[in-house]
Amino acid sequence: MTEQHTTALVIGSTTIGGTVHADYNDIAESCFPCVMDGREPGPCTQRPTTAADLTTGALVQTLPAPRWANVASRSAVVITAMGSGTSTIALVWFWALGPAEYQRTVWTVQADEVVPLQTTLKTLPQQTYRAMVAAHGKAEGPNVGMVAPLTAALAAAHH
Repeated sequence: MTEQHTTALVIGSTTIGGTVHADYNDIAESCFPCVMDGREPGPCTQRPTTAADLTTGALVQTLPAPRWANVASRSAVVITAMGSGTSTIALVWFWALGPAEYQRTVWTVQADEVVPLQTTLKTLPQQTYRAMVAAHGKAEGPNVGMVAPLTAALAAAHH
């Protein structure tokens, strides 16, 4: 029997005034078989990430690495990518951290540093989608042009 790797969207939580609330900006995916195999909690890592996975608007999750210690969010959206196969480099925006700003909320990643999520812009929880669109609209100065490639992808996913 072939093992099925099925991911589930996980919504984070935050405490406000002593009460726990859902945090729709803190999303991730988890694959139960991968967790049971002793892998890090997170999306399936059954195959390497390639250029085909890193298209504009694709959602990704960073894999554990020391350089991500300064990024409080692990889920991001691809702005654009360059390269081919597993040697692709992508520009990603960690929207939950705020409006686009290079090296604060926008980073370059290599294909082997991220895993694509099965969740898409169209299937994001409505609260998450709306927060992303709002943060996208708050980009200023040269950052507006940097996230411009996302405009069409966000509009196409409207819900």
